[in-house]
Amino acid sequence: MKAILSMTLLLFLAASGCQWHRQPFDNQGIAGHIHAIDHVPVVVADLDEVTRFFSETLHFSLKTGKEHAGIKNSFIKFQDGSYLEFITPLDSTQEIGKYYTQALSKRQGGTYLAISVPSADSVRQYLDQQHIAYAADSNRIWKTLEPKDAELFYIQYSDTNRRDKPAYTSHTNGSLSMHSAWVISNDIPSDIQRYSTFGATFIRTDTLLNMPAHLFTVGKSELILLDAQAGKDIPEMLRAPGMQGVCGFTIHVSSLDSLNQLLPVSAQRVVEKNRTVYFLSDYSLFLVFTE
Repeated sequence: MKAILSMTLLLFLAASGCQWHRQPFDNQGIAGHIHAIDHVPVVVADLDEVTRFFSETLHFSLKTGKEHAGIKNSFIKFQDGSYLEFITPLDSTQEIGKYYTQALSKRQGGTYLAISVPSADSVRQYLDQQHIAYAADSNRIWKTLEPKDAELFYIQYSDTNRRDKPAYTSHTNGSLSMHSAWVISNDIPSDIQRYSTFGATFIRTDTLLNMPAHLFTVGKSELILLDAQAGKDIPEMLRAPGMQGVCGFTIHVSSLDSLNQLLPVSAQRVVEKNRTVYFLSDYSLFLVFTE
């Protein structure tokens, strides 16, 4: 799902009679008008291979999507409504297919953040006040706003209580939610400013996974910005020197002990006291499992 489809807001919702919840907007930015990181699209070359690996090796339940807009996708959905979306481009003549074809030409892996908001109209007012260009789109399920060059978009759902079937949100490995997205940056000052502009709230600096890190809240979620200029561990483990962008996710599980019994013992798995890290080098990603 890419909000870049059009610079013109479709009027489908008004025509269908769907009611969007509106909230008052203040002048303190948009941090208070954000729910959480909703999902992250991950572009891959072979969707069937990814589905088998995450299902058979990492013990997730996956939901298969439908071919549309020049792509094919599948999902890992969690009980709180957050999810990971794996996408393979099929037709680069279509706009969304073209976007993911271009992304895949650079690397497999995470592309951008989708941030859920209670009111897209409030976000639009903020973007207008800040003179930030954006693309807008809508249908009967969601309404989106994508600021130009932000590498994220905002999404408001018509069904605020949306949950998928338990068969798709119950995972053998005990995964419950996607709590954090990790982003690796070669220009920390610029990225701190960019994410702050678009609603992330700085918490503190730290050292995580042996790299300098800047921690932000994004609603009830967390964004962790890693400084690539001051640490080499993650790029080396991912075999991706010079990499920038989304590089990992924190997944909450019901039991680390149970998870560790399921995951294969390999150099890709690092078991620590309060977390287990699994590196997916082919996909330029790692998963941090915590209780």
